[in-house]
Amino acid sequence: MEIDEGMVIHRYSGAIRFDSNPRRWLPLRLASRVLRWLYYLVIATAQAWRLGRRIKPDLVVGYHYHPAVPAYLVARLLGVPNLTRLFGTQLNRILDDPWRRLGAFMQIFALRVPASYLVMHDDGSEGNVVAARLGVPAARLRFWRDGYDPAMYRPGERFDDLRARLGIPAEHCVLFCVGRMEEDKRMDLLVEMLPDVLREEKAVTLLLVGDGRDRPMIESAIHRLGLERHVVLSGAVRRDELPPYFNLGDIFVGTSGRTNANLPPIEAMSCAKPVVALDTGGTRHLVEHGVTGLLVDPARWREDLPWAVVSLVRDPARRVALGRAGLERVRRGIPTIEERQRMEVELAVQAVREHRTRHRRGRRS
Repeated sequence: MEIDEGMVIHRYSGAIRFDSNPRRWLPLRLASRVLRWLYYLVIATAQAWRLGRRIKPDLVVGYHYHPAVPAYLVARLLGVPNLTRLFGTQLNRILDDPWRRLGAFMQIFALRVPASYLVMHDDGSEGNVVAARLGVPAARLRFWRDGYDPAMYRPGERFDDLRARLGIPAEHCVLFCVGRMEEDKRMDLLVEMLPDVLREEKAVTLLLVGDGRDRPMIESAIHRLGLERHVVLSGAVRRDELPPYFNLGDIFVGTSGRTNANLPPIEAMSCAKPVVALDTGGTRHLVEHGVTGLLVDPARWREDLPWAVVSLVRDPARRVALGRAGLERVRRGIPTIEERQRMEVELAVQAVREHRTRHRRGRRS
């Protein structure tokens, strides 16, 4: 049990890995995932129900995909309302693929659970469109941007010491990307496009901030293309230490095949940096082409992405204009962490009040 800012957190043993060996035959992988989920469903529901009978909660929250169904079942058993809280989705890329859709059954169940409200993080992965296609009533969905902390970001501040520590020449324009080095982020595309950029502009460094399973592949591509002098891999950086990296960069470049409207582009815009991104998912709802950044057709990334980058490398004044517009876009349209937390607390209180009102009416009738 932990107490943090008035919140009591009860933990129980029942964690399980849902990832399966990608080299195994697909039906076996799917069967393994189903069996693991059923095991988790039984353990999580039983543990949470025993805890719920003891502490008598007013509300049960299913925090992400795996706990969504157990949370709903426990809420029904306890006779209290239930919220489902999801952090974006990968379903926008796979709903039309029968096999991949089958493998994503946990995500689909989580969205379809008839909780009082479904709160989904708008990270540009078109969760509202996915929810509508899966039959989630619009009145039940709250599709909200995550909050950010404006005090963390200091647009215009220089971090020459960090530049020197990373070995980036003072005259170089810095292209940068921040995130996990995982399949859906496609940071390898940044390395693949860099030779085309360098043929046009030599004074360019690519800074990749993060770590992950794709790092060996990215390092191999750097060596294969002879880019050691033009690519810096910082490794993983703590969240509270990230703002200097955003300020050091000149152009944020997003190449995710799922969405380029998640938190890192927002953080870059918070530091008045222009964004060049593949137009995937709901990216265009954050990055306005020609106003806060440049969007590139993902089908033409090989031809168009290097030229979009080069055009901004050559035009510092335009970089400044796009960056300032992006900063204004964030300040006007993205909630702060405090505002976002208040929205969710108010919704939780609303769910409890509505449940109690229905319960009282049910007893009178």
